[in-house]
Amino acid sequence: MSDPPDIDLNNVSPSTSVNVAPEEKIEWLQAVNENDEYKDLTHLIKTAVRHELDDNFGFLQNQQNNTQEVNVDLTSVEDSLDTIESRLSRIEADIDVVTQTPDAEVERGSDEFYRIAGQVHDMLPLVDSEEKFLSLKTELGLPINEQAKITGYVEDIAAAIDEDESVVRDAAVYLSEQYESVDSTVDDGRRRFYELK
Repeated sequence: MSDPPDIDLNNVSPSTSVNVAPEEKIEWLQAVNENDEYKDLTHLIKTAVRHELDDNFGFLQNQQNNTQEVNVDLTSVEDSLDTIESRLSRIEADIDVVTQTPDAEVERGSDEFYRIAGQVHDMLPLVDSEEKFLSLKTELGLPINEQAKITGYVEDIAAAIDEDESVVRDAAVYLSEQYESVDSTVDDGRRRFYELK
């Protein structure tokens, strides 16, 4: 592109005429009437030409000029997300408990089921509160029956009484439905059963 010729400002007319179709001029006039940003048609045309000359209607320049760093404290949002994640984990665990059916041939209501439910009940951790239950810590090398009375995990209880996990899970759910003192909680995404004193 060649350099523009030198222009003498004394020879430049302040008026410029533009030929446009009547429909287009009506559209421009409607834009002026509907938008308080433009005082009149001349102002609209001057603004449009200026934006075009400023590169992409001035958007790039305005974006660069209006960019600034913003520091936002997202602690409350993160806390809310943690709470939602915890609740979702509990719901998922509840769905697992509800949807899992016993693999073994022990039906709810049978004498065998009640026998196993009694054994599961004897293995449940007995605590003063859910908070105290969650604070219980197991040690390496504990016998499985002692570990089950601390963790309340179905797999630990099943190993301690030598029964199928699905039947033990069903028995634990049954106990929580039958006894107000038997409950469960989700800890790190895993369901734990316990009994309140």
